[in-house]
Amino acid sequence: MKKQTDFKSETEVAEIIIPYLKEMKWEIYQEVQPRHYSDIADIVAIQGNLVWVLECKRSFSLNVISQAYNWKYYAHYVSIVIPYLYRDKNHSLKKKILDYFGIGCYQVSKGYYEPVKEFSPVKLNRKADGKFITLCLTEQHKTWAKAGNANGDRYTPFQNTKRQLIQTVKKNPGISMKELIKSIDHHYASDSSAKGSLLQWIHKGVIKELQLKQEGRSYKIYLKEK
Repeated sequence: MKKQTDFKSETEVAEIIIPYLKEMKWEIYQEVQPRHYSDIADIVAIQGNLVWVLECKRSFSLNVISQAYNWKYYAHYVSIVIPYLYRDKNHSLKKKILDYFGIGCYQVSKGYYEPVKEFSPVKLNRKADGKFITLCLTEQHKTWAKAGNANGDRYTPFQNTKRQLIQTVKKNPGISMKELIKSIDHHYASDSSAKGSLLQWIHKGVIKELQLKQEGRSYKIYLKEK
């Protein structure tokens, strides 16, 4: 029997459960942060008006149960996804905690005819405020970053603007900031606020892929030299 060490990352855990959810006709969004101050859900699954949050981890710990519990106010279903594990001395206690709070648990494995197995059934929370999550969802959340990634990658309006900046500068090295702002669909309230903020983020290295070069009385934008 394969052990949890067969999974080198939480992303690998997520890659097994996602096809399973899609088979059940759930629409999948990955690495979702509803508000800039809120937690980040590994997977948000949507079916009609129902919201399901799944947290993927490589171990069966109280920490992952706590993470899942924090979503109970905002998701109709909440589950954890972990590798298939041999039972330890606290296994039964953890399952009782899951059952008490209605948190589901799936165990996944590699190379077996049953890659996904339900360990603890999930319970419906009819009073959940699903709009807290659904109002922030975009098409980009489906493919922008892989669920469970360890790099902190996730979709945000700023990340979308940043990607457009890099792509545009790559095609037009030496473009002026004014032309660059007009070429993208940024998330700022106005072009002038976009210009001021982005010049600052490039100068401070927040957008580390780009660099400023003063040419005459204006700045030109280039990809940073490796």
